[in-house]
Amino acid sequence: DSPYRTMSSGERERAALLSIISQEPDLLLLDEPLSMQSKEPACRILEQVLQNARARGITVICASHEPELLNLCSRIIRMEKGTAAEDSAAVPDQTLTKSPFNQLLDLCGITCGEVSDFCGTGPLRLSQYSLNEPGGSCLELDCVHFRRPEKTVFSDLSLNFKKGDLVHLTGPSGSGKSTLLQLTAGLLRAQAGEVRAFGKPFPREGKGGWSSIGKVDHQAYLNSIRARIGYAGQHPDRQLWCSTVFEEVGFAPGNFGLSGESLHAAQVKALYQMEIPESFWQRNTAQLSVGEQRKVSLAGVIASEPQLLLLDDPYAELDQNGIETLNRMIREQLEQGHTAVIAEGS
Repeated sequence: DSPYRTMSSGERERAALLSIISQEPDLLLLDEPLSMQSKEPACRILEQVLQNARARGITVICASHEPELLNLCSRIIRMEKGTAAEDSAAVPDQTLTKSPFNQLLDLCGITCGEVSDFCGTGPLRLSQYSLNEPGGSCLELDCVHFRRPEKTVFSDLSLNFKKGDLVHLTGPSGSGKSTLLQLTAGLLRAQAGEVRAFGKPFPREGKGGWSSIGKVDHQAYLNSIRARIGYAGQHPDRQLWCSTVFEEVGFAPGNFGLSGESLHAAQVKALYQMEIPESFWQRNTAQLSVGEQRKVSLAGVIASEPQLLLLDDPYAELDQNGIETLNRMIREQLEQGHTAVIAEGS
């Protein structure tokens, strides 16, 4: 009986799949149906869908970048540049790879980290890794309480992230991963406790939220923090504001004061970092695929050269080349002593 607005992206994804299956179609077309789920539950859900479909004689066509999901299918068609490059009954061995985050750990030469469990709405796990000697704190949550109208998400939550850390936040759908990232980006405000980025507290929710900070220009104060934070949400299309790719990548740095040649250089650098070809730069963002939109939104995030990256399900809808590009970008950020927090389902 929950309204959709109260559900996480992963929960909405499963609800949407259920609503299609309940129509009992003869042909089921699934386009990245479980991109917001982690691999194990996604495979489990799709396996159940396929078993039921086969028992009822229903044909299922599933488009996906995930090799684990392809293993469940009886026929594999590999598409390349608009044509069927390969049509077989088995997944080639070379497509079976480690998870994107484990590929990132290998790329960074990281073998172990510090793991801790804590509870939001559901069980959450925080794994912290250091590529270099970690610096001082860049992000602190001190006894944070956050409640939505229908439930308490966090109560008395305290965390500390160091400069130069790579942080992996995992948990099931609805456990509070996106809420935590939005709190640390200042997009949501805690009802109690304090969230501090680079030593500066975000105002709490409510009429007296600014009282502990003092008399400051509110927008200038928030911009001084947000200019150092790059947040990429689960849905890239909700972060695209401009008509062309090139304009989009300049949106954030332009708002933070860059202009002229400096702005142009920042746009070009970010586009090359995310390996977006020049032929795409003047394309309409609304006409891109979801994977292409994700790469553009990520380029727009790093164009401001943030010192703290908050990435919510950043690998969703990316192909292997896109995953490798993103991981190289994250490694570059870590090598510069910046912090990256990556949230994924478990």
